[in-house]
Amino acid sequence: MALSFRPARTQDLEAVFDVYRESLEDVYVRHGFDPPHIHGKVNPFHAFCLESEPGGFFVAEEEGEIVGASLGWARGRLWFLSHLFVRPHMQRRGIGGTLLELARTHAGESGADIEAVVTMAFNPVSVGLYLGTGMLTVTAVLLMKMHGRPAPDGVTNEDAGGVHETRPEVPVLEFLDAETLGFSRGSQHRFLLGLEGAGCTTVLRGTTPAAYAYHFADGRIGPACALDEDSLERALRAATAQAAGVAPTLSLMVPTSNRRALKTAVSLGFRPDVPYVLLSSRPFGSFERYLLHSPGMM
Repeated sequence: MALSFRPARTQDLEAVFDVYRESLEDVYVRHGFDPPHIHGKVNPFHAFCLESEPGGFFVAEEEGEIVGASLGWARGRLWFLSHLFVRPHMQRRGIGGTLLELARTHAGESGADIEAVVTMAFNPVSVGLYLGTGMLTVTAVLLMKMHGRPAPDGVTNEDAGGVHETRPEVPVLEFLDAETLGFSRGSQHRFLLGLEGAGCTTVLRGTTPAAYAYHFADGRIGPACALDEDSLERALRAATAQAAGVAPTLSLMVPTSNRRALKTAVSLGFRPDVPYVLLSSRPFGSFERYLLHSPGMM
């Protein structure tokens, strides 16, 4: 059976997750990094995207086997390539390029005029692929990790003025996104808030929402977004305190252009783990006031 490409279906999700895990572990190991620990059978975000935005999800198939997948989502003017993976033994056959072009059709159909992606900075093949489409570097991004407790006196607790650990209203989060990134993403916030072990710290400036920062039971911190750098630092410190109470290892993704957050993360005890890079076809967002969730969700 010849290689073919088609929209993804619900029954593909386990195979897509297997492609994602195999290819990610392979590229990490080939470049000298410890492979990430990826568990489960289905990525919940893949399932969310297939249900909410099926027009951006494609697979490559050969002999009845899923050998590659691409997934993109669109919000306002921005189209973001969430995932593009090909099984290692099927690479260098043009599969990734075809999947990318299929995914980019979704950008045109959505009306977005900015294309963006976060990829591993140490992988010249993927960086070159995206540069070839006209995406250029916006900022380097560091995946940072901390083992153990944060540095003493480095965190902000919930009792500090203006810092709240409550389930925020989605319109508040949309407002902060729009002010910082240039687009809102209510459906993604509802997805994140619905995940088991998810929490969200908010910071008020007077009575006005000024920042939010997610934290999760697995120790992940982010996304985080703010109207100003002071509020972002307060949110980051508070979210770190919350995450440290439930997880032995913490992680967050910091744009290196966000010097204030990078300095704060180091002072708390975070150290660089894996380098990534954010590329886009046109400038967008104020990344000095933003921390990423992951390469797939930005």
